[in-house]
Amino acid sequence: MNQIMREFIIGSSVSIFQLFYVGIAYSRLNSEEKARLKLSYGYLTAILPIFYGLTYVILNENLKPFIKNQRVRLFILGGIAGEFYSLVGHFGLQIPETIFKSKSPNLVHIIAPIMYSIIYGVWIDFVEKSI
Repeated sequence: MNQIMREFIIGSSVSIFQLFYVGIAYSRLNSEEKARLKLSYGYLTAILPIFYGLTYVILNENLKPFIKNQRVRLFILGGIAGEFYSLVGHFGLQIPETIFKSKSPNLVHIIAPIMYSIIYGVWIDFVEKSI
């Protein structure tokens, strides 16, 4: 299998984590709150795997020449990707305010890089070694 396609599929698998916790929060919203969302959960299930896959391929290919150790590269890549995802989710889709009803939506910019750094460093490293 082509290396880029393989990376895309592995990066897309990360969306499982976000779809899980966003899905739980989305199921608790009433119909009026769901109508105010910029994007329904159905669209997120189609878009997120593609978005995560593309982000992983682009960042991984750009970091490979500079960071040879795969595990270190994945932790750094996860932090960068987490901040990117939090920016899109917060300012583009208003996910912290609408779905999670957060009183401090800017907190996502601290939590997401840490969370995705761990997910990428553990989950993707495991998947990369398994395939």
